Amino acid sequence: MFNKKNAVSVILATALVFVATVPGFAQEVTPQHPTKEAPAPPSTPSQAPDINGIDLGAFLQMMQAAHQPTPQDFEGVYTQAWLEIAQHYHNLDALKNWGDWLHKYDGKLNSRQDLDAALKAMVGSLNDQWTKYVSPSDMKAAAKASHEGTVSSGIWVKRNDSGVPVIQYLEGGSVGYVSVLKVGDEVVSINGTSLVGLTDSAISDLLLGKPGSIVEIAYKHAGQDGKVRLMLAEEHEQAPEVAMLPGNIMYFRLPEFSSENVETMQEKSAELIKGWEKPASGIILDLRGNPGGLENMAIEVTSMFLEKGIVLSTEQRDGREINSIVKKVIPTPPLMLVDADEKDLATLDAMMHAPMVVLVDGSSASASEIVAAALKDNHRATLIGTRTWGKGVAYVEQRLFNGGGLRITMADLRSPDGFDWHGKGITPDKVVERALDSNLDNQLFAAIAHLQSQINK
Repeated sequence: MFNKKNAVSVILATALVFVATVPGFAQEVTPQHPTKEAPAPPSTPSQAPDINGIDLGAFLQMMQAAHQPTPQDFEGVYTQAWLEIAQHYHNLDALKNWGDWLHKYDGKLNSRQDLDAALKAMVGSLNDQWTKYVSPSDMKAAAKASHEGTVSSGIWVKRNDSGVPVIQYLEGGSVGYVSVLKVGDEVVSINGTSLVGLTDSAISDLLLGKPGSIVEIAYKHAGQDGKVRLMLAEEHEQAPEVAMLPGNIMYFRLPEFSSENVETMQEKSAELIKGWEKPASGIILDLRGNPGGLENMAIEVTSMFLEKGIVLSTEQRDGREINSIVKKVIPTPPLMLVDADEKDLATLDAMMHAPMVVLVDGSSASASEIVAAALKDNHRATLIGTRTWGKGVAYVEQRLFNGGGLRITMADLRSPDGFDWHGKGITPDKVVERALDSNLDNQLFAAIAHLQSQINK
């Protein structure tokens, strides 16, 4: 019978061996990040492994050269990964046969390659795209590609249940996002190379290249054949936008839920409001192409437009505990209203109560969906656009003793009404497809028209 306490002892002992003796692993511990593969979800902050109060992250920095890792060292890393998933993975049903994996590779791990293959097989058995193992060599390859100036088309392709490669996600602002391609389109070939028999990773490589290079994609949309040529370009970080549109409609554009972006949006809002004579008559929050980000930033943005109410609920697993947590709007602190004049109070009231639209599309994910669902369920805003992407989980990241990375899905997210949008997305109140044959933003015009109809009531 496997004893968790014994496993912890094995892991700790293995860590101490690594710290004292293993040069090869020490060279692969430098923190690096793999190439971005999908929208960033709201997640628990990354944590260095910490067992019995010992900071193993500090140990990893102290590794000294002595000898090559032994099979016992490799098994210790494998056990570490097994235990972390057993302790934190959110779906207990998927762990029914998890015990079968514990000793599956005993005596078979004789190299780093053996360990990487075993970890990928074990983690891959969960069939969860968010729970994954990234090897040190994969991290190095991604860092090298980035250093050499390789850029992405912003198109993420994955095989569906029928084995057909389809566009899973289009990164906001990328050349793929502004093209005629849509999420769900079947990809037939890339630069004349058929995708038959290629892995998802090999397909992803075909969609990368140097700035200025051409990627030609043959695709099928709704059964119709199409072809598009994309010129790859350097990725430029998008900045938040705040503007006053005709009709006294205040427009917010948030490209990602980082603390810097949210702070910038709030600062721009304050500047615009100071120079504007009257409160906004309507509000548009544009979350199209927004892949998500930090959960606490999603709560903060929701609190800009919602006076009170629930933002989301989560079910988070930690060992034998499953904690249900309700997260609410953060009210405006009274201290911020001490010197508020009538204009300030009117502006605050407009932010909380003026007619509002949230623009979403198939590339709105994760934290974007938290905000959209919260404002929809609290009857604060009308959603316009197309169905969101469908990312309703959060994860925790761990660094393994070999320098590889382990990401574990640990929490399920729900809207205020209890809706689970994971894998399904959120359908807007008004579905408006993006016009592909026009330079005009028809979805934005639809949002303005809706607000004007509400304002003129």
